[in-house]
Amino acid sequence: MNDMSNATFKLITPIVFACHVGVLVCAGVLKRGLAPVYLLNLVLAIGALAYWLPRGTVVFKSPWDAQAVVLMVFEIIIVASSLAAFVGWRIPAAIIWTEFGIHFCLSLFLTVFAWFFKMTRLL
Repeated sequence: MNDMSNATFKLITPIVFACHVGVLVCAGVLKRGLAPVYLLNLVLAIGALAYWLPRGTVVFKSPWDAQAVVLMVFEIIIVASSLAAFVGWRIPAAIIWTEFGIHFCLSLFLTVFAWFFKMTRLL
């Protein structure tokens, strides 16, 4: 299993952050509804799970990597709430925006981190 290179990490993080800014403008400023918000939430959560789930044997060995476990549980919750919103279940906007806000803050932090620190490995 190959880990992500520093160059890839530096490329992906500003793109993800730019997507957050675009969705924030689209949904928050232009009032286009919440669909772009939960679509981005869903795509990012699936991407994070696609990265972490194959590494489950490393994450779940004793002692557990608590941060990775919490991240995976958080992303699973986002996938569930975003899918529920897509199929028409009423998910409170506060939940959708909170999930978006956490992803937004993480993407901002990771973008700054990527540009000021060199990653030697991600796991």
